[in-house]
Amino acid sequence: MRPANFRLLRPASLGAALELLQGSAQRSTVIMAGGQSLLKDLRERKISPQRIVDLALLEELRFIRPTDERIEIGALTTVAELILNERLRHAIPALVNAARTVGDRQIRNRATIGGNLLSGWSSDLGVVACAGRAEVVLISVRGERTVSASSLIADGCVADEIIRTIVFPTSAHSTFEKLSRRHADPSLASAAAFAWSGSDDIGLAIGGAHSHPIRLATVERIIARDGIDSVAVSDALKKAATDLSPPATPHGSAEYRRRIVPIIARRALEALHAGGCA
Repeated sequence: MRPANFRLLRPASLGAALELLQGSAQRSTVIMAGGQSLLKDLRERKISPQRIVDLALLEELRFIRPTDERIEIGALTTVAELILNERLRHAIPALVNAARTVGDRQIRNRATIGGNLLSGWSSDLGVVACAGRAEVVLISVRGERTVSASSLIADGCVADEIIRTIVFPTSAHSTFEKLSRRHADPSLASAAAFAWSGSDDIGLAIGGAHSHPIRLATVERIIARDGIDSVAVSDALKKAATDLSPPATPHGSAEYRRRIVPIIARRALEALHAGGCA
């Protein structure tokens, strides 16, 4: 199926992009970053926008800036660039490992971290962002605001906002686990776990088994209280799985996804524990 007609706009600066988006309605104007999810939705007529604002020329949104306490990543940083960054490999290995499972090489060269966060149930980078307590800086003509990655992924952003930066606190250790039919396929279930230096806190999130990645805050609290190996953690993971609304796709049924979520989450926690955390 061919997409409906639309007008393609390619602003040369962030300011120009924000002006184009000012006052736009949620469905009439959409943003294109890498375009991997958007182009599929256009072809299938899931969306029929009047205008598409292509951000490809905005080099100011493509960066990785590490500091001692956090790492800032520009929204247009590609998945391939995440994989190649040496500092990320050491500071946030879960993010790099998740990036390696995103599609094939062509997709990784085009897909961006900002676009992937908003790609719904299949967002493996979103799983890592939720578990890693990442924050997202949104910008519009009204100014900036910062939200948690888990809030952005669950609720989305306003039509005239652009994701500018994703900010990760640096982690002592992080892990990512994924089950899929083939390496580059969307996940049947995925999980990320984080631990931070000087803290007993654990971050845990799952993906592939709900409409979007979700942070398992209840399980995190039980781990902080009882430890990773407690029976209460296993029970909480099973309870969390029953509350999910997994997508039913040709890759796997909703019921199958519910069954494997606790297993994949447990693998992520065990890998974290094996690395000397918790």
